[in-house]
Amino acid sequence: MDPAASPDARSPKPDSGSNELDKVVDRLLDLMLGLSASLGLIVVVASLTRWVQKGWHPQHLVHLGVYLALLLAYLVRKRVSRTMRVAGLIVPLWANGAANLLLQGLTSSGSLFLTTTCFMAVVLFGLRAALATLLASTAVIVTVAVLDTGTSITDWLAHGGAFVGLVAGCVLVLNVVHKTLLQRTRELEREVTERRHVQGQLSEREQKYRLLADNSRDLVVTLDAHGNLTYASPACLSMFGYSPDEVLGKNFCELLAPAMRESANEEFQRNTRPSEPRTSPVPLIQYQCQRKDGTAFWGELRASRAGENGFLVVLRD
Repeated sequence: MDPAASPDARSPKPDSGSNELDKVVDRLLDLMLGLSASLGLIVVVASLTRWVQKGWHPQHLVHLGVYLALLLAYLVRKRVSRTMRVAGLIVPLWANGAANLLLQGLTSSGSLFLTTTCFMAVVLFGLRAALATLLASTAVIVTVAVLDTGTSITDWLAHGGAFVGLVAGCVLVLNVVHKTLLQRTRELEREVTERRHVQGQLSEREQKYRLLADNSRDLVVTLDAHGNLTYASPACLSMFGYSPDEVLGKNFCELLAPAMRESANEEFQRNTRPSEPRTSPVPLIQYQCQRKDGTAFWGELRASRAGENGFLVVLRD
């Protein structure tokens, strides 16, 4: 059965490019989780220090809860899916931002945390998740505005409107950029997969033709643009007395009788001119050849073009 005709050969095999990309994303998530847990520990230590110095505040409990959530997400990262790992990173950060706004109002860093989680959601989950995160963040801001009697409604409307407008605009831009990059990445992966599939087919054909040449009684050689041998089949030893390795790099004319070399070289130059059609075959020619021991014999030579600047030559004695 021809390997090229098998189903495995016809259909592209899964490419490793997407697997490598997945590994990079996983390593990046692990790094972000580890970094977030480390920063969370620093925040908890600082919060406990303020607790000792200034007394208890509900924000201390929030910091501890966020840190424990990030630590748990980091510890179980190898046992859960990528979606769960991303959620384990986004949800605690969003909860921390919402708690900051609810407990400390506009002066807190809560808006920064909510904005960051919106951006992370659009990159890692898509537009719908980002809009849901933005909607939840807006609900938190509205709730804080209702509960906060010390800040005027005008300030809250300005703050909330600026937050929603800025984040929504950035989310939409990031979504377009994300989709474009994702589409280009998939196109590149598809191109790499197809190229490797073609290379695999070419390699299979080369192995098949090499097997035929190695077991042929005729001498099969390939020549470069200057007529130098780049491959010689094992029949070279029985026909000329040279091993294939001995003739590699030699000019093919050196295998001919001295009287034939000039005419053979002229014939080769004529058939390698740029004006000569690439698909035109070299006519069947008879040459007097010379073995390693100096004895001569007549051989029938047939050549055809192989690639842009090469030739495939078959010689029969």
